[in-house]
Amino acid sequence: MQTAAEIVDSTIEYLSKLVKPGMTEKELSLLMYEYMIKNPGVITDRFIILVLGGKNSANIHAVPSDYAFKEGDIILLDFCAYYKNYWSDITRCLFLGEVGNDKLAEIYEIVLGANLAAIEKVKPGVKAWEVDKAARDYITNAGYGEQFLHRTGHGLGLDIHEEPFISASNDITLTEGMVFTIEPGIYLPGIGGVRIEDDVLVTKEGHRVLTKTSKKLEDHIIKCSK
Repeated sequence: MQTAAEIVDSTIEYLSKLVKPGMTEKELSLLMYEYMIKNPGVITDRFIILVLGGKNSANIHAVPSDYAFKEGDIILLDFCAYYKNYWSDITRCLFLGEVGNDKLAEIYEIVLGANLAAIEKVKPGVKAWEVDKAARDYITNAGYGEQFLHRTGHGLGLDIHEEPFISASNDITLTEGMVFTIEPGIYLPGIGGVRIEDDVLVTKEGHRVLTKTSKKLEDHIIKCSK
């Protein structure tokens, strides 16, 4: 699973060098797929790729379209890797040239805070709902609780979605060796959405984050090529 996480990390680094205004969601999706199939073991009929630009990033049910990116756009990347029967899953947001809307910058920092708060909660003996609550409370206290539209995370392993589901209703106790996502988000129709997702392993003493790609906003502002 650590190798699978390294694959998605390297994919984001690769795409960050290629994305530019005028490229479509579908084109960037294809570049992602072409890069990832060069890694051993990532081909599967359950391979998941979401590339959503601009206002489309606010739609949690969207799929890549012919939308062409423009300077200032947010681009939400949510995708998986599959390595020797085990899964990883990551979401990061890129910004083309600049953050084109102050509201996106605001919710990015809130979502990042929620992501970190939930990860900090992870250790053996904690209930899944407590991790969800840490993220949800952070976003609610910032005034965007109604815009957090899904559970905080899901288990990873031999399946892409399995226990432990990190949701408000799940009373399962976290134990050493469990792996799951932490992926809070805020979605503003007509503006855009932010989701930040990591893969987290429960260790004997606490936790370890398998996905290593930076989450600092400034690290995801992409210079636009001329």
